[in-house]
Amino acid sequence: MITITLNGNEQPIEPPENITALLQSLNVNPKQVAVAVNGEVVRRTDWPAATITEGDAVEIVRAVGGGA
Repeated sequence: MITITLNGNEQPIEPPENITALLQSLNVNPKQVAVAVNGEVVRRTDWPAATITEGDAVEIVRAVGGGA
């Protein structure tokens, strides 16, 4: 197990983990979110290759529609 910071909270995960696998393990629909690792937004096309390691800070942000 490794520990990451996920949306501001410590979270243990099984390594090795990439963004795609992390979202699947969290039951998060990848079409509805944006992801940043250590303050850098990761393009969706790079998620399968973006490895998450011990101590990384991961932010998963849900897209919200709206407007007037």
